[in-house]
Amino acid sequence: MRILQGYTRAVSAKYTGAGLWPARTFSDVLDQHARERPDRVALVDGERRLTFGELREACERVARGLAALGIDNEEILAVQLPNSIELCLAILATERVGAAYNALNPLFRRQELETILGVTRPRGIVIPARWQGFGYPALVRELRPMLPGLRHVLAVGPDTPDDARDFATLGQDAPPVDLDVRYPRDPDRVWMLGVTSGTTGTPKIYMHTVNSQLGEALAFDRELGITADDVFLAMAPLTHRGAVMVGFFMALAAGATLVLLDRYEPGGALDLMARERCTCVFAIPTQAWDVLREDARQPRDVRALRLIMMSGAPIPADLVAALGERWPSCLPLSGYGLSETGFATYTRPSDPPERLFTCGRAAPGMEVRALDEQGGVLPPGEVGELGIRGHQVCAGYFANQE
Repeated sequence: MRILQGYTRAVSAKYTGAGLWPARTFSDVLDQHARERPDRVALVDGERRLTFGELREACERVARGLAALGIDNEEILAVQLPNSIELCLAILATERVGAAYNALNPLFRRQELETILGVTRPRGIVIPARWQGFGYPALVRELRPMLPGLRHVLAVGPDTPDDARDFATLGQDAPPVDLDVRYPRDPDRVWMLGVTSGTTGTPKIYMHTVNSQLGEALAFDRELGITADDVFLAMAPLTHRGAVMVGFFMALAAGATLVLLDRYEPGGALDLMARERCTCVFAIPTQAWDVLREDARQPRDVRALRLIMMSGAPIPADLVAALGERWPSCLPLSGYGLSETGFATYTRPSDPPERLFTCGRAAPGMEVRALDEQGGVLPPGEVGELGIRGHQVCAGYFANQE
């Protein structure tokens, strides 16, 4: 199939020439880390750990398995998994074979899935065999008559049903294939599909390219001073675009470690922060309050935490004050954006404290303006519609470019 996107080769050349798009893929980045730091831990999932060398090997295996199933070259793989190694493998493997990754929140049920999958029409879907007491295979069985193009169901976890394939074995018996020859790496390709979080109308499915995501991650890392020595905690679902950016994508871009929490719970989050000596975490303000109160109730050693990136709601002054009092070594940062634009603005570690209550300055290469009803730029202090333009903006809406 052919995915219609809004970017052109001329736009790609413009952003690449300006250094805003790296003209590389996450697979390229993973290859580099696997060569330079193969034994460095890339992912932590409970008691399981994968080094960058092991992560690359596992991604290649899963990619060969997807290719054998025909889930490649702009075919769509829907993935409805909690934070896990398997989710990260599915995300990277789709990029490796030129497929599109359709992110689905694991809490979605029939109504949401019927709407979303009815539009994206995936060739395959990856689900838990069971998570939080819910049986996902039964839900997919209900939906299959409405999804004639769905050919493959891949299940994660024990007790894989007969009408699904065990994700853990994907690619083990796949025929050998030179992935580099068969699937030339193309950072301009549409890779990630997700549902907007708007509150009105029918949900729209944004499309991001590899370039828009890796470009944002690399710039974000530079602006925040992220290095390979950092340890991210994925506390929010990585199927959310903001969480996968300030988590998996930024960690991978920097060669840092990502610690995965499959179900948010303040005590569990703090336990992981302490055990893995996490340095960076993404949270909505209510989660920040939750972990602060839990730490006050039962203190943990989270002195390694140096950055907490907050978004999704205004950051109240008393929260910033509480963070400074309870965790003086942790700097609160804030950002604003949409699934379609990435983090268009955010504060930086070098910003003065009085700026922490704002949503920051524009990200590198992004333009942000307040506009009147005719599209004219408003002067400072005036209220209008927010316009955002730049290299992080998505490539349009899937099957809805008008």
